[in-house]
Amino acid sequence: MAPALPQLPSLAAPRLAAAVCSLLLAGAPARAASPPGTVDATVGHRLVLFAGGLGGGEATGGPLRGGGLLSLRLTAIPRWLALEAGAAALFADGDARVPVYLLLEKPFALTPRLELLPAVGPEVVWARAAAHDRVDVGGRLACALGYWPSRRVGLWVQPAFEVVLRDGLQEYSLALAAGLQIGLLP
Repeated sequence: MAPALPQLPSLAAPRLAAAVCSLLLAGAPARAASPPGTVDATVGHRLVLFAGGLGGGEATGGPLRGGGLLSLRLTAIPRWLALEAGAAALFADGDARVPVYLLLEKPFALTPRLELLPAVGPEVVWARAAAHDRVDVGGRLACALGYWPSRRVGLWVQPAFEVVLRDGLQEYSLALAAGLQIGLLP
């Protein structure tokens, strides 16, 4: 009988997330401008504030963490590029984790009130466990869905996949955030 091969970490989750975002970026249909008097989610706000709750954990196991998130999105090129900078605070079992990130987003208006924003970008994670602080770097892949029931206030949900480099190893995390979005600049 042949000896068993060592188990290697699965790369299926990152490849699947990248494939879904690639399809979203390549396959979104073009849309005409909205009629006057309707909310256009893509060009309606140059600056948006996001505030909400966040939960998640490591893809390989470990404690589930919960906390809050605050971020700002600036539309750099209408209908083409938005930049989102944010920070979250996650807590579990006396430990804390604070990721700070910058995302490059491609906005798609699915309807005049519904938008989809696949995003990718770097992040820096400060973590405290057992009175030991550490700072790690990594990357984040996310896809936000925003709904604008009114011109200034909306709702959003954003699943995210993170890869953090820690001690030469890759740590995979999954997170789900949701909350309010407030249009600050038209």
